[in-house]
Amino acid sequence: MSILKANLENIPKLVTVEPGEYQVRIAGAPELKERDDGSSYVQCNIHIEGHPDTKGLRAFINVPGDPPEAGAPDLDIRRYNGARGGLRVFYECFGIEEALIKSGQVDLDTLAGEVGWAVLIEDESPQYGLQNKLARFIVPKS
Repeated sequence: MSILKANLENIPKLVTVEPGEYQVRIAGAPELKERDDGSSYVQCNIHIEGHPDTKGLRAFINVPGDPPEAGAPDLDIRRYNGARGGLRVFYECFGIEEALIKSGQVDLDTLAGEVGWAVLIEDESPQYGLQNKLARFIVPKS
């Protein structure tokens, strides 16, 4: 028989923070995932620093994949460049070295615990209620 001992009294209710800029931390290694259409994205769990009673956040960063072929539709080129820009902003926000960014070889396992800044908003959904969402990552000024 296994006895689980846990104090389940006075559990604080998880809350949201007001919209604004917050320091955030990557909680655990981001995961590379694949969609049904074959495209990939990075799923990243994020905690708001200094606010332990807040709900966690998830960020979804598109992975660019292969460059579109010459003569590809503008939409394909726009999506590709948008994914490249979004991934770069994510890396820069969390202080990934420029040499690693340029190499295109960033080990996601090394990102756990990295700290950056993000703009957060509040959003209410019927399924999850009021929660914070990531509006954008902030790239530090050099």
